[in-house]
Amino acid sequence: MAVELFHWLIVAGAFVVSFPIFTILTPALFRRLVPGFDQLTPRKDFLIKDAVLSICHVFVMATLAWYTCLYTDQVPHDVIWHESPLVKIMNSLMVGYCAAACLLMVWYRVVDQASFLHHVVSTYTAYISLTYPCLHYYANICYMMEISGPFVNTRMILKQLGDQSSPLFICNGLAMVVTFFFGRVLSTIVATYNLVRLMVIDSQQFFQLPVPVLLCYVGGCALFNTLNYYWFFKILRGFVSFFQKRQ
Repeated sequence: MAVELFHWLIVAGAFVVSFPIFTILTPALFRRLVPGFDQLTPRKDFLIKDAVLSICHVFVMATLAWYTCLYTDQVPHDVIWHESPLVKIMNSLMVGYCAAACLLMVWYRVVDQASFLHHVVSTYTAYISLTYPCLHYYANICYMMEISGPFVNTRMILKQLGDQSSPLFICNGLAMVVTFFFGRVLSTIVATYNLVRLMVIDSQQFFQLPVPVLLCYVGGCALFNTLNYYWFFKILRGFVSFFQKRQ
């Protein structure tokens, strides 16, 4: 199925806008806020700029996704073939951002294999969701997960700046735990239940879906749920350990 020109323009826009955020706006902001920012190692410099770019992206994505879930009827959980205009916009933004993030990693030669693979997989799954008008409820759930993204990335920034004990770091960590639980654990448990229920109730139509769709939604659900629960366990354990050491 063809992708409309409107959505390709959004892809291009997200791709292009990522570069001035990374190369111009973030350095200008941090030179004002952080003395000695220009003396950071190239890797730390890259990770901070990458985290700021990610915060900008996930803030937009999470806002759109939660709005779509709470205030529209565009993402019914019990329908297979159903198109959501807002989800298609989010898919387009995801493709553009992830493509830019991958290019920046390669260009600056700071390629973390896990992060690069995550962006490649995200680009592919978002493109599949953009191409096939089905199961958009589950695509929206993926974008709702990004509610924890600003806090995850703020933690990354603070760590690169050597701040791992300030009140800001502690409050951000608490917010990260709470949003990670609601956005990536609780919401995915509900979504997985709905997906399995849909597979059972409407199995004939479900398993006639194109292979790329099944690969992204069923395989992706299993993979990312496992990773999310593993990460939450590590985050929670680290948070508890942090407070035990302070005591």
